[in-house]
Amino acid sequence: MWATDGGRPAVTTVPTGPPAPAPPSSVVTTPKAAGSRPATSVTSTAVPDGTAISVLTPLSRHGIGPITAGMTLRAAQDAARITVTPPPGGGCTAVSLDGVESTIVLVVEPPSAAGADPMDGVVRAVTGSVNPTDEGAMIGQSRDELVAALGQPTETVDRSSVFGPGADFLVFEAGGYAYGALVLDDMVIGLHSGDPGWLDDADDCVA
Repeated sequence: MWATDGGRPAVTTVPTGPPAPAPPSSVVTTPKAAGSRPATSVTSTAVPDGTAISVLTPLSRHGIGPITAGMTLRAAQDAARITVTPPPGGGCTAVSLDGVESTIVLVVEPPSAAGADPMDGVVRAVTGSVNPTDEGAMIGQSRDELVAALGQPTETVDRSSVFGPGADFLVFEAGGYAYGALVLDDMVIGLHSGDPGWLDDADDCVA
């Protein structure tokens, strides 16, 4: 995952064509709707030049790879070079990459306007990377190791009613985005990122 540079001879590169244009981006800031959202599935298929995300792509506080919470599903599709089928009612969307089921899950808020294109739904949170986050948080850490990586949580939610005694959901918000970590028996068993108000939905996706 990390590139090193040193001691390699100079190489002359001949361009083969103009660079690909940057994918479009769209950010929507609609409020979270009340009520639960059904779990549905999303299928994504790699395009010839390959997808830009995988289960090895680390989470960042704002999302995963080029997918940022607040993007429309269409913009996320373009940014990650995947093809998605939007969930009709929003909710948890399990993503498959190259036809193989993965652990990546997006939480999508459906568009509010009647008859709107479902691709205008908004990605609010993401979970499922198996690698450490950009800041060094990872599944399998102790609570102390998590706090050492991310600092003190900005919010702690008791999840013992769902996961048993001692289960907490910790939120680490900064700059309008956040990590969410499910901690059980002093061990991190789930990591999510994106819109702070929607991280609990990502937690419920894997409950």
